[in-house]
Amino acid sequence: MNCNFSFVHYREIFEKALENNYQIITCKDFFDDNYDKDKKVLINRVDVDLSLKQAKKVLKIFNDLKIKATFFIRMHASEYNPFSFENYMIIRDMINSENEIGYHSEIIDCFKIWGISPKTCLLKDVVILERMFDIIINGVASHRGPTGFNNLDFWKNNRPEDFNLFSLYYEAYDPELFNTFYVSDALIHGWKCYRNGILETNNNLCLCEHIKNNEKIIYSLTHPIKYYERHMYENEY
Repeated sequence: MNCNFSFVHYREIFEKALENNYQIITCKDFFDDNYDKDKKVLINRVDVDLSLKQAKKVLKIFNDLKIKATFFIRMHASEYNPFSFENYMIIRDMINSENEIGYHSEIIDCFKIWGISPKTCLLKDVVILERMFDIIINGVASHRGPTGFNNLDFWKNNRPEDFNLFSLYYEAYDPELFNTFYVSDALIHGWKCYRNGILETNNNLCLCEHIKNNEKIIYSLTHPIKYYERHMYENEY
């Protein structure tokens, strides 16, 4: 198997997980204990940072393999509008395929740039996302963009369940989830992994290698924009 960031290999990664008898579940499934804890599990998180058109290619792979994921959607990206005609249909297809939609938060960025409080931005964004797609948002993942601000800082003194106007009850870096075996394609750089919340500095193996090693719980984060069909320069902006 040739480890690279092609969509061909992306498909191979999840085929290998199924061959190795992994349960592939959403983040919500994990927090709801909606899986067999006696068996291996891969928690499938996808952050849609820059392109829903790229996420559509990921969705097709998941649909072909009959697996599910949690797709975290940004509300304030310069690169895509979740409510444009085509992007709305892509998100609707994610929902119709029984994937989970989560909120990719930029609430500290909103505060620093707009002067709107993070709590107000959070409340507005989640309500809008829920109403546009007639769904319930249970999870939030903090986006890390080029602003220099860390949106995850908001959750140092707040909990998702504090916001009882809607149904948030987990953050994607909650220790219960993050302190498993976390593997990320790291968007710009190669693969990285954390075990029990600690970065393994000499471990940059592809997700497929960790699957081959039969890790009991894998928390996987991938970014569709990183993958290509023919070459890595297809997705330049």
